[in-house]
Order: sequence, then C-alpha cells, then structure tokens
Amino acid sequence: AIFVHELEREPFLEAFTAPVTFRAHLWGHPDLPRWLRLAQRGPGQPGFLYGCPGAPELGTHSIQVLAYNRHTFATASQRLVIAVTPAPFQAEFLVGNRDVEELLPEAARELFLQASAGLWERGDLHVVNVTSALDRGGRVPLPIEGRKEGVYVQVGSHSPFSPCLASAVSPQSRARCHRGQRPL
Repeated sequence: AIFVHELEREPFLEAFTAPVTFRAHLWGHPDLPRWLRLAQRGPGQPGFLYGCPGAPELGTHSIQVLAYNRHTFATASQRLVIAVTPAPFQAEFLVGNRDVEELLPEAARELFLQASAGLWERGDLHVVNVTSALDRGGRVPLPIEGRKEGVYVQVGSHSPFSPCLASAVSPQSRARCHRGQRPL
C-alpha cells in the first residue's frame, strides 16, 4: 500500500519557530529507499514522505527525518518506522487537474476513495500509490502558470474488481482511451 506521512513542524516545534526545511534518509544510509520520495514546495509548507514499495521492499524500514530552521540553521531529528504490506487488486487513475501535494493529505485521499468506491463497489478500498505525472515524464518539469502537474492515483483492495472496473480493460475501452476518449 502507499505510504504517506505529512511532515509538519509540530514534532520539531520546541526547536523551531521559523520556517523549516525537511530532509530524510534511510537510517544508517545517505539516501532514501528508491521507492520513497520527499516533497516540500517551500520552507513554510509541510513536507510529505510518500511512495509505493514493490514486493522486494516488504517488511519494515527506518527513516531519519531532519528539520532545518531556515533562520538559525539549527536541526532536529525524528525516527520514522514504515511497515510495508501488499495489496492484491489495484487500479490506476489519472487526475490531470491536481498537483501531487494536493492529493497526499489524508483528507484529500479519503475524498478520492469515496469517489472511487462507486466504481469499485467494495468496502476495503485504499490508496496504494500517488505519483506526480512529472515523475512519469508527463511534461518538462517547468512551472507553467495556471497548469497543474497531474497525478496518477493507484487504489487497491483485497476484494476482486467490480464488473464496472473489469469492463474498463475490454478492447473497446482500451481503444477509446488510446484515442483520448473516456472508457466505456
């Protein structure tokens, strides 16, 4: 399943009253695991650790999160332990009018799940992955005024696909998608 953790100043408030910049790495290593990303638009904004691990990454991962005070350069650290589990049935949707940070907060993911539940018709639906279209080569990563980057949202369930979702993989629906039309 997807891992999303919002990084806010709250755990670091004792040390900081100024804007904070976050950095993260695998405990005892210089980088994050290849499936995990850190996104923060600016020092006054929250940061997000997010990603979708594959089967080889099942288990637990220890991440060290560092916060830097932008005025005094003081630092604070927090340990985050991530447990990775699989999701057997998955479907992916492209949301073209959003940036990745807009779909990472829990409330936004819940709204997306509520909208997806009508298609899936299952009770145990959860978000598996949220990926920026920029990370997939959707367009050159230049900020274009008035345009969103686009987000791929993958949802999953332990229950099989509904007949509605199963029909989306029909040859007719795939042909419509290749022509830029909506699936049946």
